[in-house]
Amino acid sequence: MSKEQKSRGISNQQVGRAGEYFVVAELNKRGAFAVPFAGNMPKIDLIACNSDESRTVYRIHLTSYRI
Repeated sequence: MSKEQKSRGISNQQVGRAGEYFVVAELNKRGAFAVPFAGNMPKIDLIACNSDESRTVYRIHLTSYRI
């Protein structure tokens, strides 16, 4: 595959970011509080918190790929 052909599609990093934003949107839609984690932490892509009074925090690692 030439460089020109590679640049036409979206990168793996863009696919991963799109997957993160999709999951954040779904969690927020279902009543949780979720944000993508922009820091350089291995195995943490999102931080989410439930909406009940316990405010439990979850660290979420995602793997996104093209189909």
